[in-house]
Amino acid sequence: MRKPVLILVITFALGGLAGAMLTRWGIRSSREDWHREGSAPPPSIERVTARGRIEPAGGIIQLAASSPDVLKKLLVREGQVVTPQQELAILASRDLREIEAEAARVQLEEARERLKRTLAHLEAQQQEAEVRLRQLERQSEVDIRLQESKVAILERQSLSAETLMVRMRAARSYSQQELDQQELVRTQAEQELNSARAVLAKLKEAAAINAELARAQRDAAAAAIARAQAEVPLASLQKALDLAREKLSLAVLRAPVAGTIVKVLAREGEMVGPQPVFHLAAAGPMIVVAEVYETLVPEVRSWMRSGKPVLADVYLRLPGMRSPFRGTVTSVGNLVQKNSIFSADPRQELDRRVVEVHILLDKNHHEAAAEFINMHVDVTIYKPSGESTRSTASSGP
Repeated sequence: MRKPVLILVITFALGGLAGAMLTRWGIRSSREDWHREGSAPPPSIERVTARGRIEPAGGIIQLAASSPDVLKKLLVREGQVVTPQQELAILASRDLREIEAEAARVQLEEARERLKRTLAHLEAQQQEAEVRLRQLERQSEVDIRLQESKVAILERQSLSAETLMVRMRAARSYSQQELDQQELVRTQAEQELNSARAVLAKLKEAAAINAELARAQRDAAAAAIARAQAEVPLASLQKALDLAREKLSLAVLRAPVAGTIVKVLAREGEMVGPQPVFHLAAAGPMIVVAEVYETLVPEVRSWMRSGKPVLADVYLRLPGMRSPFRGTVTSVGNLVQKNSIFSADPRQELDRRVVEVHILLDKNHHEAAAEFINMHVDVTIYKPSGESTRSTASSGP
């Protein structure tokens, strides 16, 4: 029993070894034949075909409300051409926003008027303090000058009385009564001088105090003006008005650019929010976004680097549409992504990795192309050098 099993195992092992050797010999033989015969270089790619869609160069802008609201009134219809900042729709919150903006404006105006009256009163007080200060300074200067003149006169009188007293005593010819009278005159002159000096000192001290008091009143008026300006919040009220006006502007949907309303997605009375209300096709040149298969993108890039125009034909899938749109490749994307355009042929792959290539249509095709926004088209991109058609690489049917 063991002997037949052993023979069977040995037979299978020898058969597997022989098969492996034959397979290896066949692969080596085929490689040698391939190297010996040589492989022909791949044909030069002269054109690339792909599927694409027509779009405005400025894109299709989706316009929506900034916050949940009710669509009160539609002002445009599909197909209508609009200008920048033209009103497209009015939201129900507009009436409330207008009241808020008007209230903010009235508050700001009242605050400005109140501040104006307060400042007028305080500025009058400040001006009065300034006038009082100048008056005190001038009056004090005059009074001090007059008192200084009086002191100077009294000093001369006192000196004269003192000198006469000394002479009378030195002469020894005057009676005691005359000497007493002269002493009384000298003493009286000295007292008047001291009194005048005291008045002068008081005048100077009072002038300094009064000037300081007037300056304090002036500074107090200036501080009151600054306090009044700080207490009235004009800046915050202005910001509140700006905010109310901005909210009011958001209650109206406006066209950011010139273009054509290609789709209206809501009706009057419906709730709107983050979902688009309008699709706006920007005015201007038209482009075709071609989805080129990822392996063919290097060819298109090399054509772009040549510096020559890379031309393309765009064929619309319409009966009887013979003449294609002509355009020029302007850019090749860097993002490899899943295709968004699918073939009607069930044999074609549904999941393809593509790169978007932008083609700017010639000016004479812009008006006609604008009637087929988002239409799926067939695109043929041509190599700049020559008109040869030896090989065509396809990104789709």
